[in-house]
Amino acid sequence: MKGIQKFFDFACLLFFCAFFAISCASSAVQENRPAWAQESWREAFPDSVYLAERGTADNAALSKTEALAALSRYISTSVNANLTTSIRSMDSNGVMDETISIQNDVSVSSQVNLFGVEFTEPYFSRKEKKWYCVAYIDRERAWEQYVPQIEVAKKIFDGFYREAENGEEPLFICSFYKKAWEKGKDFLTKLEYGRLINPAREKSYSADRMRLALIPSQIEAEMKNISVSIHIEGDYGGIVETAIANAFKKAGFTVSRRGNYTADVSVLPNAMGNDPIAVFPSVDVKLVGRTGRAVYSYKDRISERTTAFSLENALKKSYPKLSEKIEREMSSDLSEITEAN
Repeated sequence: MKGIQKFFDFACLLFFCAFFAISCASSAVQENRPAWAQESWREAFPDSVYLAERGTADNAALSKTEALAALSRYISTSVNANLTTSIRSMDSNGVMDETISIQNDVSVSSQVNLFGVEFTEPYFSRKEKKWYCVAYIDRERAWEQYVPQIEVAKKIFDGFYREAENGEEPLFICSFYKKAWEKGKDFLTKLEYGRLINPAREKSYSADRMRLALIPSQIEAEMKNISVSIHIEGDYGGIVETAIANAFKKAGFTVSRRGNYTADVSVLPNAMGNDPIAVFPSVDVKLVGRTGRAVYSYKDRISERTTAFSLENALKKSYPKLSEKIEREMSSDLSEITEAN
């Protein structure tokens, strides 16, 4: 009996020792839980210094993936939200009017690696049976890594902008401003990333944002220096001339009998056969600038056969078809030069 009692006492001692050891270990785990794995985890990654998101999962690898995914979603949402209402123009008082929508496809998954994303060592909470991990970006270090991309986009934008500033032919100036505007969209996207990463450092590009904002009004100002007079040969009843005038007007040009630009237009019926006669009318437009240099050209034709027993009747039927095509396609073509959208 004494042997059994001793064995029982010894077993109890072992049990209590084991229980005490486990309790101590559990307490130690809780005491050593990193700050970023606690409820107030963002205090460990202050927003002024870091971009950070936390992920939780059933295993360590997945918690890391979840953290990166959360960070990517935050970046994508923030950048696109800024781009949907971005700078376009200024009013007469110099106040920014944020009315344009510039929608760019932002590939966060490819961009995010350039920011220098870092991760905490995944932590396992025994109490919650969850793994925690934080994906974070040091704003200052990320800016130094990312700013070369901003500079490349700025250089391309600057090139077209300088060409516009140094131009002498109004239509060419408009064309270069339009190209600067298009390249400026990419530049603006880079700046929005930069502003998200490090707002204080991105402020140094405010003058560039202002230049981009003014482009639509600069194009509008140059267009006021252009008026077009139309000289046409081969028309029938003014049908084609009316279409060409409408195409210019839709694109923002002023049409005048004494314009400083001349649109030389040739219309040909391209007649074939007799009794009936078939026509395939075509048009050739050359816009000559103030310096006597051709600054724009447009050619088109109707490939569909139009037949009649007289040339006049064939023209009556075919020229409206040509005119409709001119007004639609030429105005769209000219707008590519003159509109910042």
